[in-house]
Amino acid sequence: MRALFLVSILAFQSLGFLVAISLWVDLKRYLEIVPSIENREDLERFKTAVTRQMYGNLVLLAVITVFCLLLGVGVAGGILDMSDAMVLVLPPFLL
Repeated sequence: MRALFLVSILAFQSLGFLVAISLWVDLKRYLEIVPSIENREDLERFKTAVTRQMYGNLVLLAVITVFCLLLGVGVAGGILDMSDAMVLVLPPFLL
């Protein structure tokens, strides 16, 4: 059971990183194409980029929520101990 929790938590953590990196790449690509809003077409591109960022961040919020719930249930249920929690939580802050 412990291995299943660890794999699930790591999977959601990795998915969160992938979503965050894809949102960052998308934003950088948009900023290279449209450095400033000068006409109607640029405004439409901006709206599209903002919409992608909004929905992507909602997905990221859901992934982080599931990650925290799995970690909390694992620690509260005695399946994971605090050393497992520290190993899973600290590396993202060190990046």
